[in-house]
Amino acid sequence: ASAGLAAAFNAPLAGVMFALEELHRNFSGVVLAPSMAAALLATMVSRYVFGRAPVFHFGMLPPFPLRYMWLVVILGIIIGLAGVVFNKGLLNIHYFYDLPVFRNNYMRIAFALCMAGVLGYVFPEVLGGGNDLVNSLYTLPLSLKLFAGLLIGKFLFTLVSYGCGVPGGFFLPMLVLGALTGGITGIVFVHLGLISSYYLSNIVVISMAAFFAASVQSPVTGTILIMEMTSSYEHLLVLCTASLVALVVAQLCQGEPIYEALLQRNLAKNKPVLSSEERRNLLELTVSSGSQADGKYIGRIAWPAHTVIVDVKRGSGDIIPDDDTCLRAGDFIYVLTDSVEGAESIRNIVEKT
Repeated sequence: ASAGLAAAFNAPLAGVMFALEELHRNFSGVVLAPSMAAALLATMVSRYVFGRAPVFHFGMLPPFPLRYMWLVVILGIIIGLAGVVFNKGLLNIHYFYDLPVFRNNYMRIAFALCMAGVLGYVFPEVLGGGNDLVNSLYTLPLSLKLFAGLLIGKFLFTLVSYGCGVPGGFFLPMLVLGALTGGITGIVFVHLGLISSYYLSNIVVISMAAFFAASVQSPVTGTILIMEMTSSYEHLLVLCTASLVALVVAQLCQGEPIYEALLQRNLAKNKPVLSSEERRNLLELTVSSGSQADGKYIGRIAWPAHTVIVDVKRGSGDIIPDDDTCLRAGDFIYVLTDSVEGAESIRNIVEKT
C-alpha cells in the first residue's frame, strides 16, 4: 500500500504515513522501515519513468497570510461537513442500486456506463480521476454556478461509478471534491470581500487536505499528501489547522473513517468459514496513555478468553511478559487471540482512552 500510494501520486512520505496512520493504526518501527523502503523505491522507479513533476500544478502558490487564519477555521468546518456528506453517500449508495429496476449486476454496470456516456458529451470535466480538472480550477471564471455544477456532477458520478460494483476507487475523486468545495467556499469569501482572489488557489489546496482528513480521518497523511502533490511545503501550518478542524467536525458529527467503514461492511458481508487452525490473530498494539492497560499488571487485566501476550517491546528492548509485568504507555505488545471479536476487545483495552 505504501509503495502504491507513493508511486501513484509521487508522494513517498505520504505513502509511508498512509501505511502507518490509516492501515496499521500505530507508529510501529517494525512497519516503518519496510514501508519506507518500499515507498522510496517505488517513487524512484515512478520518477525515472514519468518524471518529477507533482500531480497538481498550481504554479507558484503565494504564502498564505496569518491574518486570514480565521478563514481557515471556517473553511475547515465547511469541509468537515462536506466530508461527512461524502462518506454518507458512499456508504448508502447501495440503497439506490437495490431498487427493483436493477435486476442484476449487469444492469447496474450498464446504468453507470450510460451515465458516463451522457456526461462525456455534456459535462466531460467530471469524468476520470479529476487531476486535470483540479489543475484548471485556477484558470476558470469565478462563477458559483460553474463550480457548483462541477461539484454536484463529480459527486453524483463518483457515487454512481463506485456503487455499481466494478473495480474502482475514489481516492483521487475525493481530493477533487475537496478542491471543488474549497473553490466554492473561496468564491463566496471573495464575493463577501473577506479575501482577495489572489489566494483562491491556496484555499483550493487547503480544502483538499481538510477533505481527506474529514473523510479518511487521517490528518497527518492528508497534510503530507497534499504538500507533496502540490509542492506547497510552506503551507504546513494552514494545512494542519484546516485538517485538524475538519477532523474534529467529522468526529462531532459521528462520521466514520471511510476505509474502515467499508472494510467492516465487506467483512460482515463475506464472513469466511474458518477452521480452528486459521482462527488466529497476531496483533501489534501500542499501549495508549490513559487506557485500561496503562500502568496495569498483565495478570490483573481482564483479557478476553483465549488471549496470549506473546511479547512486550519497550524502547529498544524486549520484555518476556508474565502476570507481574506492568505495562506502560508507549509499550508495543504482541497479542495472540483466536477471534475477531477478541481482537477488537483487546484493542479497546490497550488503545482506547
